[in-house]
Amino acid sequence: MKTTVLLAAFLAVPLLSSSLLAQEGKADATKSSAQSKLPKLPKLIQSIANAVRDEKAPKKLHAFRAQLRLEFKLENSKGKSILQPKIWYRSKPLALRVEIEANRNQIEYVRNGRQLWLKSQGQVQDLSRKKEYQRDREQANDYLRIARLVPRLIFPDQILQAAAEPKGPGLVEWRINKRFPLREAYELSFVNPAGDNYPLQSLRDHDGPQQLAMLIDTKSFLPLAYRYYAMDAVSGKKISALEELIFIRPRSYAGMQLPTQWIKRVEDPKTHKMQQAQHWYLEDFTPNPEFSPLVFSKPR
Repeated sequence: MKTTVLLAAFLAVPLLSSSLLAQEGKADATKSSAQSKLPKLPKLIQSIANAVRDEKAPKKLHAFRAQLRLEFKLENSKGKSILQPKIWYRSKPLALRVEIEANRNQIEYVRNGRQLWLKSQGQVQDLSRKKEYQRDREQANDYLRIARLVPRLIFPDQILQAAAEPKGPGLVEWRINKRFPLREAYELSFVNPAGDNYPLQSLRDHDGPQQLAMLIDTKSFLPLAYRYYAMDAVSGKKISALEELIFIRPRSYAGMQLPTQWIKRVEDPKTHKMQQAQHWYLEDFTPNPEFSPLVFSKPR
């Protein structure tokens, strides 16, 4: 399985490069010529966030949309597309929208101004006619695949089977329980780490403790981290929600406040009180062409 770059717009840094401006009015160029004239993908990624705020965004981005759709693609070993993100914009209101399609079972993440949501729609049964699509569809139901460039929380516990080590170049697979319907419930709350409010968006299983949550940056309205947590079948302790995780020593990168340390808390099954557990540190984020992820690791 290979991937080029996935969900690049989620981590777009507000920087409008001169290369992007030079491409204005190139909408009718051929794919081959457009690919040769486009700025390198990292610079293009950095340009998106600021470009969509520009009054001339539709004209500027039109020349890049075809190329973006070519780059944002994940294929399996047989070349069958199992995830096909689609990126487009609207001028009124200015918005950047991203749709992720997994074997036509749409898992849709949308950025639209201040609104962010993630939803899962029903399966398309006609894919079951082919065995390879059937297998890929089952995998798509079990995993939400996110590129390495997306910041992610990884707690290497047996409790969480959600976070897997990257498989292939830049691929992170988050296991999603089959019985966890993402569309059942939606919550938006705020946490107050380091004296600043951060939106916390979460999707809960209506009849169980499973939850998928993501922390949103207040300036770019992009996700800073994802978290999936559930009940530990062995100890009975429940991994705490993101509200119970505390920012310590935040640092700024590209205008975004990023945590360098969290405190993980767990719930005592007997007393139902939150107990402070071990600390988890955020590794330094060093920009590179592969967009290495923000990874939580054991104390150094």
